[in-house]
Amino acid sequence: MFKFKFVTILLILLSLACNISVLQAKLIEKSSKKTPDWIGKNFEDKKKLYFSGSSTQSSFDKARQLAINDALTQVTQSLDLTMSVNTQHIISDTGIFLDEKTKTKTRAVRLLDTKIKDIYYEKYEENGKYHYSVHALVEYNKKDYDEEKARLANEYAQLKQKVVNRYTKAKQLIGDNNVLQALPELMESLRIIYVYGVNQPLEQEIVALINDVLDDISFKNSFNISDEHSGIKADIVAYFDK
Repeated sequence: MFKFKFVTILLILLSLACNISVLQAKLIEKSSKKTPDWIGKNFEDKKKLYFSGSSTQSSFDKARQLAINDALTQVTQSLDLTMSVNTQHIISDTGIFLDEKTKTKTRAVRLLDTKIKDIYYEKYEENGKYHYSVHALVEYNKKDYDEEKARLANEYAQLKQKVVNRYTKAKQLIGDNNVLQALPELMESLRIIYVYGVNQPLEQEIVALINDVLDDISFKNSFNISDEHSGIKADIVAYFDK
């Protein structure tokens, strides 16, 4: 009974501490009297699409940039659901670009006519320190959006076909006993899959075929490779050692 009461009291104290912490964050400034109703929403009208993003940082400029990046990321994700990515390279006349923080599957998304429609911020003070909660709204013409979506779909189809073509060529080369000549084709197929995020059913077959080729020529443990193929070896060893 005593243990139950102790736990209950402890939970109450923790809850009070959290509430006090929240209360300590004092709103001292905001960019407009009325909080915009677009925050946290994506919507559209007859001619344009709108995407919102948010960020909270100690620096206003950084929070603003990350809020815009958040909105642009939502645009890219809605444009191309085929991409398996954490980061996209964005070309935009907003002057804001997403940072490539990690090596991920990526394809360039062009947002040349994207505009920053509105920025709203709130400034808070907590224990003598300030932070900014910034919200960004970007707009994108539907016509441009549809054109970019079609371009990405076409690009994706072409990349998938490149994988098929190179895989087919590699099998032909292997059939002609040109094993080392087949390896660049197979590795380029994998590069397209991993770098551009192509969802290709042949992926496992390509990997299996590379393994078979490596076993046949004892490639993993051999350094008797001509200079012509030394770069290929490095790529393959790096891939299978990761």
